[in-house]
Amino acid sequence: SQHTFVFSGPMIHNWNWDLNDNSYRDEESNVFYHANRIHDYITSLGATEMNFNMPANVNIDDHCNAYYDGDSINFFEMGDGCESTGVISDVIIHEYGHAIIHGLDPDLLLLGGYWGESGNIHEGLADYWACTLNNDPEMAEGFFIGDPNGLRICNSDDRYPEDYSSEPHSGAQIISGAMWDIRVELGKEVVDSLLVSALRILPISFQQLVDSLLIVDDDNNNLGDGTPHIIPICSSFYDNHGIFTDNCLGFTYTPILIIGDEL
Repeated sequence: SQHTFVFSGPMIHNWNWDLNDNSYRDEESNVFYHANRIHDYITSLGATEMNFNMPANVNIDDHCNAYYDGDSINFFEMGDGCESTGVISDVIIHEYGHAIIHGLDPDLLLLGGYWGESGNIHEGLADYWACTLNNDPEMAEGFFIGDPNGLRICNSDDRYPEDYSSEPHSGAQIISGAMWDIRVELGKEVVDSLLVSALRILPISFQQLVDSLLIVDDDNNNLGDGTPHIIPICSSFYDNHGIFTDNCLGFTYTPILIIGDEL
């Protein structure tokens, strides 16, 4: 679809996308709208890395998926029991979320690769961006036609290592769950800003992600005496989801046992 209007000065221009969008269920305008929602939100948090035009393709001749390819976001048409992925806001934000993560932390894929902890971080945080923007911990409801359930949830109790494998979606709920738990304690404005800054430290593992959040939360260049929000951060990652870092010693509800060499 295309809409053109020439501005002659400061003014407001309104139009109805439905008059210009001939796609199956207005996927073109729907993707445009939700991609701009997440763009505007993430740049309001200071992520100016995302200030560029990103191509978006809808109704691709395939089914039950969508993807970010490093340059564009891409959505499949309806079929095989799946809805057109360009009509599901969570899926649109998730794919744009991959672009955010790659823009802020390119090492996650360049050094860590898509499988293992780095890939699970990518998928978990892409889910989290959708859940936090839509203020809903259920991810991608309506993906399967006739099924009201979502694909994943951001408020899970999944734990590392019990619920983790190297497949990049297996541990996604560990990461999204930890971030959602912190969000419940601190609010989206605090935790989402912390996450943007933490990704710029270029973490590529679960432990490095926790450490990066603590580093950007620190207010005196001394992690040893804690940070303003160290307890909800460490409790969410360690107590609730099993992810350990030395910097959380003394700041969790569950004691952390460190076994050293024998005397």
